[in-house]
Amino acid sequence: MGYLLNTSFMVDQKVHGQWYALITDKFMPLLKSQPLFKKVVFSKVLSASAEEHYTYSILIEIETMEGYELYQNEILTEYIEIAQPMFESKAIHFVTVMKSID
Repeated sequence: MGYLLNTSFMVDQKVHGQWYALITDKFMPLLKSQPLFKKVVFSKVLSASAEEHYTYSILIEIETMEGYELYQNEILTEYIEIAQPMFESKAIHFVTVMKSID
């Protein structure tokens, strides 16, 4: 059994291109280079209705809470330090930690 880290992002259309480039060019390569992360999946959340924002998810599979600590204390902190001044409230996120039960 392990853990799943899910970070959900809501991104305003006005900053979407710049935010998407930050994620795909810098953040995802950093995540995929981490040996504590077994699997990293970046996905777009589909919606039945037109919305004024885009929603994305990054799901990370880890074995131990050491991976969570690395993500929360170092990697996500680095993302926030870059994204907060660039996007302010136009790109928000929240993190969920889940324990695998199967």
